[in-house]
Amino acid sequence: MTPPEVFDPVHEALQLDFDASAGSPEESRLPAFIDPVTDALDCSWKHFGQRAWLNPPYGRDLSKWFDKVIEQAPDLSLVCMLTYANTETRYWLTALESGHLAAVLFLTPRVKFISPTDPRSTIAGAPKGSALLFFTPDGPGGPVPHRYWDYREDDFFDVLSGLPLFSFNTLLPPTQ
Repeated sequence: MTPPEVFDPVHEALQLDFDASAGSPEESRLPAFIDPVTDALDCSWKHFGQRAWLNPPYGRDLSKWFDKVIEQAPDLSLVCMLTYANTETRYWLTALESGHLAAVLFLTPRVKFISPTDPRSTIAGAPKGSALLFFTPDGPGGPVPHRYWDYREDDFFDVLSGLPLFSFNTLLPPTQ
């Protein structure tokens, strides 16, 4: 599971609607979620909300999740995806070229995921670096902004607010 020090500030800033890849209700960080029975790779996400959180299963099928996000991005206001920073892979390049990737936030240190059976304990840290990718219908309108975020620090909003190219406010359409 995603540790709260990564998920909570993102959710607080973006008010995410649903978890697009919850393994179970206990593993979802949000009340609304797509479970394995519904199969997020085989359904439309817009019926669950407009702002998606996605921490997909890592493995050989990760490219399918990138493809699905690119497919769903035009119908949602935002998809925030936590994934490995495998910037040399074809699926990362496809995401960069999709026109929907609005921002990339590289995380440091390596994320220590939480055991779904005991949320107070962490399992081994990720074997490589991670990033948050923010997909929107129209993308960035220019070069993809990126920034490092040390999620152990309390200056999450200070780090983001000082960036001319990256602000959570620019990722979301105005509320009505």
